[in-house]
Amino acid sequence: MEVRATDTQGIFLSQVRGSTIRGALGRSLRETSCLRPGANCNTCPLSERCAYFYLFETPPNPNAQGSRKYPYYPHPYLVEPPLDAPSFQITLFGKGIEFYNNTLLAIERTGQNGIGKMRFRFSPEVFSGGFLVYENGKLMAKPLIMTIDDYIASRIRPTDKWLLSFKTPTRVIHKGRLARRFTLTGVVASLIRRIDLLTSLHQEPGFSLRLPPAKDLFEGLSVIEDRTYPVQHTSYSGRQKEKLRLQGFMGDVVLSGWNKVLWNLLVAGEIIHVGKGTSFGFGTYKIQEV
Repeated sequence: MEVRATDTQGIFLSQVRGSTIRGALGRSLRETSCLRPGANCNTCPLSERCAYFYLFETPPNPNAQGSRKYPYYPHPYLVEPPLDAPSFQITLFGKGIEFYNNTLLAIERTGQNGIGKMRFRFSPEVFSGGFLVYENGKLMAKPLIMTIDDYIASRIRPTDKWLLSFKTPTRVIHKGRLARRFTLTGVVASLIRRIDLLTSLHQEPGFSLRLPPAKDLFEGLSVIEDRTYPVQHTSYSGRQKEKLRLQGFMGDVVLSGWNKVLWNLLVAGEIIHVGKGTSFGFGTYKIQEV
């Protein structure tokens, strides 16, 4: 869902970070969803059907295979911050889609409460699939629901060279270390983990990736130019009550060749993003033909 500002505050919205949007949206969702303010979410008897608890607290799923070795569970949503326009994106995954009405109300409340240090208020219009679905508190149509397979099928395969453009800080952990530049193996491994966890935790029934042997996974594709660079992102965590300095990389990578499995994974990553911090906009990248 694309959230646009319909008034003069749109220019300020274009300068807001994804972490700020996430924080404001979380507060608004709790305000509009919580029936027991002040209660502990983890022990609340209503948490099982609570939009805020499921989307932002993301309880563990004991039936999800392979998830026990990860200390944190991926949220069934992400925020894509403003890139080139006064708008931002919110994407819901799997069972998180059930809470789209709650999310729309939270978007409206966020506009009323204001966003950022200056509390910029705005009147949101929400689009999905290019169509207006929510305006002035009215649901005009249901948001578009698309599978990852449908999205991959809609993309045109590049003929030769193609560009991965990392638009926001990307935090990929590979072999126990934080990558400060792009590595194809690190990004692909992170995408595989993320898809596996998202589908096993938030989709019924769970989904298991079927991949070729490691020696064949990268066949036919090569990196011919790496223009990525290290970045550091500083933000304030309302939950931890302190500034966070998060490192990663941004920039462009030119790839040559084609591999169906890697193409599908990387195109899926345009939707689900890659690495850590995707819920507040990290790991956003776009693919285009050179």
